[in-house]
Amino acid sequence: MVKKKKILSKDNLNQIKDFSDPLSSIEDWKIAAIIIIFMLILMLVFFRSFIFDKDAMLYGTDVQSQAYQSRLFAKNGLLHNGEIPRWNPYIYSGLPFIEILPYDVYYPFSLLYYFMPMHRAIGWRWLIHIPLAALFMFLFLRVMGRSKFSSIFGAIAFSLTGTILGYLFGGHDGRAYVVVWTPLVFYFAKKALDNRKLKYFIGMGVSIAMQIVTPHIQMMYFSCLALSAFILHNLIGRIIRKEMDKKDFANYIMLFILAVIIAASLGMAQLLPTTTFLKFSDRAEGETGYDFASSWAMPPQEAISLIIPDFSGLVFNYWGTNQFRLHTEYAGIVVLFLALISIILKRDSENWFWSILAAVGLLFCMGASTPVHKLIYNIVPMIGKFRGPSMMMFIVSMSFVILSTKTLDMLFVERKQQNEKTFKYAVITVLGIFVLFWLLSETSRDFMLSIWQSTLYGDKLGSANKARMIQNYPNYLDGYRYVGIILIASFYLILHVFKKLLRETLSPRTYILCLSSIVLLTVFDLFRVDNYFLLAPNKQKTGYTEKVVNISEYYKPDSGIKFMTMDNSFYRVFPLPQPLRGIYGPNDLMLYSIRTINGSQNFRLLWYKELVDLEPSFLRDVAIGKIPPKINPNIWKILGVKYLTTRQPLNEVWGLSREEQQSNRMNITNKMIIGNPQNLRLVYANQREYIYIYQFTDAFQHYFCTNIAKPSTREEALNELVKASTNPSDVSFVEDYQEEKKSKNLSDIKLLSCYETPGKFSLEIFTRSDVFLIQSEIWHPYWKAYIDGKETKIYRTDAFLRGLDIPSGKHKIDILYKSTQVEISQIISFLALIIVTVSLVILYLVERKNLKGKNDSYSSTNI
Repeated sequence: MVKKKKILSKDNLNQIKDFSDPLSSIEDWKIAAIIIIFMLILMLVFFRSFIFDKDAMLYGTDVQSQAYQSRLFAKNGLLHNGEIPRWNPYIYSGLPFIEILPYDVYYPFSLLYYFMPMHRAIGWRWLIHIPLAALFMFLFLRVMGRSKFSSIFGAIAFSLTGTILGYLFGGHDGRAYVVVWTPLVFYFAKKALDNRKLKYFIGMGVSIAMQIVTPHIQMMYFSCLALSAFILHNLIGRIIRKEMDKKDFANYIMLFILAVIIAASLGMAQLLPTTTFLKFSDRAEGETGYDFASSWAMPPQEAISLIIPDFSGLVFNYWGTNQFRLHTEYAGIVVLFLALISIILKRDSENWFWSILAAVGLLFCMGASTPVHKLIYNIVPMIGKFRGPSMMMFIVSMSFVILSTKTLDMLFVERKQQNEKTFKYAVITVLGIFVLFWLLSETSRDFMLSIWQSTLYGDKLGSANKARMIQNYPNYLDGYRYVGIILIASFYLILHVFKKLLRETLSPRTYILCLSSIVLLTVFDLFRVDNYFLLAPNKQKTGYTEKVVNISEYYKPDSGIKFMTMDNSFYRVFPLPQPLRGIYGPNDLMLYSIRTINGSQNFRLLWYKELVDLEPSFLRDVAIGKIPPKINPNIWKILGVKYLTTRQPLNEVWGLSREEQQSNRMNITNKMIIGNPQNLRLVYANQREYIYIYQFTDAFQHYFCTNIAKPSTREEALNELVKASTNPSDVSFVEDYQEEKKSKNLSDIKLLSCYETPGKFSLEIFTRSDVFLIQSEIWHPYWKAYIDGKETKIYRTDAFLRGLDIPSGKHKIDILYKSTQVEISQIISFLALIIVTVSLVILYLVERKNLKGKNDSYSSTNI
């Protein structure tokens, strides 16, 4: 017997009208609590290998190579010396610390560093921010008028998008945290637009300040660009609808400017030192222009990965045209197609805005491949200072989420019968195209690969990339199957619920069960992709097969480090970079207070880069004989480079021709920039651990004097210093020096005591005659020197070192790093924090008093 469909007559239409969302009776704060609990359970599943192992640390390439060391350095400095270090002496022969965005120094969540071990605090911050992302997006969606279910869906989907958890493996937690705070910034902006209450403008400013101190300035800037577009769209729309006049518009603009001032003031401790330092950094020249600004864009072909995330390969399977890709922009297949349907079916002002924002953002992400990026580059200030336009993708993902919730509300809240047919046809079309390509992918592998090569990439793919593309094809098919099943199942459930709501009553239990299934399918879809980015090297460091690293094993000092730490004298090390058979990561030796001449940081001092460019690409050129004239043993001498570390013995054949070098490149990778092998001698070897340490026998001490201090310009000093005929022990070249000075009786100089902390040197010295003392430390205009309490000039010596005129006798010398910008900016931020806090308290008390007055008035009226 065929079951008849239940068709509602006109008399039964009240059944539809009377149907209420089962979630409507639940207060927003309770739903927010449920979302947080649900996200905490997800984090328990996703990060279980970290949570239940006290020695476990979440792995991130940038965290492991530089951030962990910098954060631990700052923590130890504050605990031992009472302040965050101003100078880092351990990498690049020394450079400023706070100014170079070493980590989130002023970010409130960094307080976790001081209450638990660093490796645990870094991981727990990730766990805290994912539920926060869901909470902030829920708040924003609700203030945008979304239903409770669609807000739940959007909040959970946003928190698991690739533009948050996808940054885990790359160690880009600063980027992820900016994304997390973005919905809250928009939430306060919308509340401010709707209510024009001062507290919401302050809340917006505070939220932007949180983005500033993450401290990923570029992502924060992108967020503010989208926010500006959102605010202008709303204000102009209200003028068009005659909901406000020009005076109101001007008032709103002034209040939003106030919010920006609040944000800038609170974040000034990070903003001012960094922007001031830019003129001293390697980005002041060289890394500019459109080629720089458009580098690390998303290739247009990889937009397919927004649908099938496995298309261009995830993490180590990546075969696209960028050098590598350690993240994903995947926002979820259900979110994407619901967003597309929203664009097709709902053409109101709000949808137009988010659709255009998503389209412009996506085209911007593609860099020079589209004219959009070039247009914005020429119009919008500061864009030329940033590279990696693909970082804008988080705005696109956020727009997709908002559009997808619009579709859900259109179906489950509006429940218009005329939408059924259109929606059904849209779904059939989408699924039809999707299934067609699915069948082609399953049955015509060679055809699909040829299409990718010829049509999508042309001659842009090298032979290695083509091989990885073919190797990745099974992963692509698996990804297509997962995405296809999730998409079909989700659309079936959506259509099922929609049709039921139109034609008959639907029990709350069935309603919640179906919609929960859609959420869970989306969670599974995103978690499957996010899981690729929870990776760590195994104990043997032969591959990435683990979920976390064991901190006691990963940073355990090897025999080479133990050998070098036994040397109590002053010295620096050149750890040959790992891509060139090196042992240690860029900043690894920082953990053991060992100074190095290379490293890994966001910026370097410009004059140091000019003299010693130690990037791996440079060393590859060195290995085949391209030795720049700037580099010679004199640099190593005055920098105090005593040790060179490598994973294999230095090649003993130093006299090979260029052709022989090129043909034996892999065997002579370690041919070094010192032309005379007799300057190096092997002092430690551990064949079992593949550790070889060479000593450079001519390295100078921390403090030294030369016979002649000669006035010169910086250019003259550079030219003289790199000459093989110049001996730094005989003559030094001093900038802004008045007259040549010859030192006498250098052997009578005695260093009586020496004490140093990062950013401060104190020493006592005795000399029988006036001398010119040189400190093997990098010059910077913010260093100040005091002899017996009286300030004296620090001369820029040998192009990049510090020199002092020392009179005869016994003296106490203090050399301090003093950054006025850091001190002033900290005061500004501190005062802004006090003012904002007091203002919010006053606003709260006034609002409470007004509310109480209204209640009292209402009570007396009733009486």
